[in-house]
Amino acid sequence: MLRQVFSRLCLALLLAVAYAPGICAQHGFDQGASLAPQRLSQPNRPIVSRLVDPFLTTQHERELKTFLRSPVQSGERDFAWDASTTLIDIQRALATHVEIQIDHRALDEIGLSASDRVFPALSPQLNRSVPDALIDPFANGPDSALQSTSVSTSAAPVPDAGPRVVRQWWKTDATVQRINSATVASRLFYFLDQLDLTLAIRMGQPLITTVDRADECLCTCVYDVTPLAAVQPAAQRQMGRPIDHLGAASYRDDGLITLIEYTIDPETWESMGGPSTNQMFSCNDRHLMVFSAKLTTHWKIQALLDRLNNAP
Repeated sequence: MLRQVFSRLCLALLLAVAYAPGICAQHGFDQGASLAPQRLSQPNRPIVSRLVDPFLTTQHERELKTFLRSPVQSGERDFAWDASTTLIDIQRALATHVEIQIDHRALDEIGLSASDRVFPALSPQLNRSVPDALIDPFANGPDSALQSTSVSTSAAPVPDAGPRVVRQWWKTDATVQRINSATVASRLFYFLDQLDLTLAIRMGQPLITTVDRADECLCTCVYDVTPLAAVQPAAQRQMGRPIDHLGAASYRDDGLITLIEYTIDPETWESMGGPSTNQMFSCNDRHLMVFSAKLTTHWKIQALLDRLNNAP
């Protein structure tokens, strides 16, 4: 009896700390998302979640995600990466904003080093054929015009008019407004994907590591999915919910679990032989989901839950 009371007091203290104002903050890669912390998940708002890591503070996690989803300004020298960029160059550019290390041991296991270029050298192609400007519209043809024998269908053909000069649309003088949607995260993962690398967090330290090693650095995150929880039948509410020794009620929303497992990295879940796991339970009338998965998987789960909750 005394042990049960002590366990419930510990659980109440843990929940009070986890959902205290100013501690929990929503996470996601929406550039317009607000960083103001909220206490509990609410309808039409981002789902509240918290990464469980004893060495990673909430403030540090928030700063990391704010930096990764910040847009890359055109001409910014820190992220002007190209085919000659190495992993050390990427680390140095990121280190000016956040502390990110390279997992050298993981790289050694697959025969890479931090001084390797992210784009492997391409073998020279011999006897390259010169593209025909009439076949390939993007070939290096004359800057003025492209000769074509096609005739406009809006006007009657003119006999013996000769070939019509057609202005190449990509060489016109019309001003086109460029939409810059690239973020630091999208640019970073584009380069890391070239070497099958990814970003992980181990003992509170962000790491550039291999995909295989990231499977060993799973992060645990708690999501408050109360606004998305299935409505409990009236008969089941009258009968009450089974209570375990921690005072938390068992809860299972197979529809939500199945949706996540089928749409977010399906091959990584335990049901498909992967390392990632999930569990759902209720406590103090809140429906919570606990996932143990890779860092990138958590970002995808957060984005999906936010969209399901009609978050702006």
